[in-house]
Amino acid sequence: MHVQAYCSWWFCCPAQAAQYPGSVPTSVYQTLTVLLVVSRLDYGNATLVGIPANLSRQLQSVLNAAACSVAEL
Repeated sequence: MHVQAYCSWWFCCPAQAAQYPGSVPTSVYQTLTVLLVVSRLDYGNATLVGIPANLSRQLQSVLNAAACSVAEL
């Protein structure tokens, strides 16, 4: 449940900020993206051991989307 909520949150809120270039400086956007994505996944890292493959793929898609949104700027 937590994985799905996190994935939904990521694709709803922070990813939409990339649609508005210039609203936030690039360095700030990159820092916020790393903080929001990596810190949350790192915090729950111990509990992610042995999760089902479909949840793992969802988390991987969040990491991929974050990397793409930062790289596009």
